[in-house]
Amino acid sequence: LRGIKSEHMNRLIKCPGIVISAQPVRCRAVKLVVRCARCLDTQTVLSSEGPFGSVQLPSRCAGPTPQECGSFPYSVVPDESQFCDRQTLKIQEAPEKVPTGEMPRSVLVAVERSLVDKAPPGTRVTIFCIPSLYTNANAGGARSVYLRVVGMTRDHQVGDSAQFTPAEEEAFSQLARNPNVYDILTRSVAPSIQGSYTVDIKKSLICMLMGGTRKRLPDGMRLRGDI
Repeated sequence: LRGIKSEHMNRLIKCPGIVISAQPVRCRAVKLVVRCARCLDTQTVLSSEGPFGSVQLPSRCAGPTPQECGSFPYSVVPDESQFCDRQTLKIQEAPEKVPTGEMPRSVLVAVERSLVDKAPPGTRVTIFCIPSLYTNANAGGARSVYLRVVGMTRDHQVGDSAQFTPAEEEAFSQLARNPNVYDILTRSVAPSIQGSYTVDIKKSLICMLMGGTRKRLPDGMRLRGDI
C-alpha cells in the first residue's frame, strides 16, 4: 500500500494487507430500464464505469410528445434492469511492513459480484487490483485513490497451517493433564516482568488468550466459549 504511486494508476498490481473494516453489501445499477409515466416511452440507461459509477436519468422525455410529459418523467423498471452486488472494504498494510516510528496506512477497496462477503475484518488477504480515482463527497469533492479488486485470496493464518508431530501432541496432552497448568502458563507470560502485582494481570491475559470452553447444556442451549 505504501508503494502505490501515480505510475501505478489504472495498472494491475498485487497488494497484501489486512481487512480492518467492511461495509454492508449494496446493489449497484449496471443497466437501468426507465419508462415515461405519461407516454410509456422506454429507454435504457447505462451506468458510468467503476464500482462508484452513477446513473443519470434523462431529464426530458424522448417520446413523440415531450412537451406534455414534463421534466424528469422517467421512472425505473426494476424487473427489467440489471444490478450487481458491491461492497467497500478498508485494507491496512501488515504490521511487519510498517517502518519503525510510522503509522500503518490504509486504503479504500471496492469488491463486486462474487468477491463480496469473502473477507471479514481481521482477515489477511492478497488482492489483485487496479488503482483508480473516485470523487470523495466527504472531502469536498476531491478525488481520492481506491483499489478496484479483480481477484482476492485469503492468506492462511499460522494456526490454520500449523502441523504438529506425535511427540508434540503427546507433550500438549501431558500439559493439559497437569493440575498446575494454569500457574505454568501464567509464569510463561513475560517472565522477565516480575512482581506480586503482575500475577493477576498475567492470569487475566492467559484467560483472554485461551478463551473458555464451548458448552452444550442438556436442554440444547449452547454457551459460547469467549471470555
